[in-house]
Amino acid sequence: GNVRHHTKFKMRMILWLVLFTVFSLAVNADQNQTGGDFPLRPILEDYLEWATIHSPDLQSAGHQVEAMRQDAAVAGSLPGLKFVWSEMIVPVETRVGPQQRVFSLSQSIPWFGTLGLKEQATLSGADAAAARLQGRVLNLHRDIREAWYQLALVQKEEEILTEHLRLAQQAELSVRTSYEAGQASYRNLIKAQMELGRLQTQLDNLQDRSLPLATKLNNLAGVGRLTSVPRADLTPPFIEAAALADRNTLERMLAERNPGLRAEQDLLASAHSQRELASKEGGPGLTVGLDYIMTGDAVNPATTDSGKDPIIARLGVNIPIWGGRTSAGKAASAELVLAADLRLSNLQLDLETRLEEVLYRIRVADRNTPLYGDTLHRRAQQDLQVTTAAYQ
Repeated sequence: GNVRHHTKFKMRMILWLVLFTVFSLAVNADQNQTGGDFPLRPILEDYLEWATIHSPDLQSAGHQVEAMRQDAAVAGSLPGLKFVWSEMIVPVETRVGPQQRVFSLSQSIPWFGTLGLKEQATLSGADAAAARLQGRVLNLHRDIREAWYQLALVQKEEEILTEHLRLAQQAELSVRTSYEAGQASYRNLIKAQMELGRLQTQLDNLQDRSLPLATKLNNLAGVGRLTSVPRADLTPPFIEAAALADRNTLERMLAERNPGLRAEQDLLASAHSQRELASKEGGPGLTVGLDYIMTGDAVNPATTDSGKDPIIARLGVNIPIWGGRTSAGKAASAELVLAADLRLSNLQLDLETRLEEVLYRIRVADRNTPLYGDTLHRRAQQDLQVTTAAYQ
């Protein structure tokens, strides 16, 4: 008896281990399918956090910003050393011996301050790209919120329409019963059945709409395909009424935090650096170098300095004699500054217009919320009670 009990106990333990292993594999497979650590029942904040880190679009933009910062380091560096090896096809005979080959090493040095301006202009461009990246994050969050609330609205409409369909089915049954008893016309029965079919079609369309919205939501966040449609809610983000009422605060926040404005300001700074750089392009550039000439032994070995290799120091100056090229560069950079300045002003006007539009929509929503949520809802409940009593 003890042996049989021990055997059953071992069999049960093995069975539990097998079930646990299968369950673990299923959970791991489901997690891999849904993006690793992404929750199985996500909320809106999960999508926003996941998109910030895993969105392919944001990752691509982040790599571009990093590449531009590396380009700034390249722009502020001296050009590489230039090494030249010259071989004498016909050696030049000198007193100390034949010159056979020449090794030259030279370094170009731009005019003072040009390297720093090039680096600053490129860094300002990288800062603008980083600000635009932040703007893309905010735009992506906005698109995710929009898709989330669209899905929540569809799911809420599906619940209401399901209840409406249930009531229509009861009404159709009542009319059909009355028709069979000779107390209702066939026209009323057809009308009830047509309403039933219309509601069923609307419900099918709503149910079919959920999957595309969920797919859009997952793709925006870079989650991948999920096994089920998330359950969305219509709870909006909390915004303090005082912050919306203080226009000066909103305008100050817009000027300080808007990534589009910061990007245009950085581009304007880059344009100023390029204009200053263009004014320095007319300065001369320098080239310093060394030449080492390999020399063979003289014909007379007793000659003084026989076979001595000379070393020559060189200093070159790049003289910018083509003034038209420099003037054109200055004029072009000045035009770029004006264009960047006007683009910044235009964006400020556009943001002011959009702020007014958003505030208007918020005020309308504040007025409509008590209207639909309180007044009309109470009247609809009273109408339902009266209609139900009359129907009964």
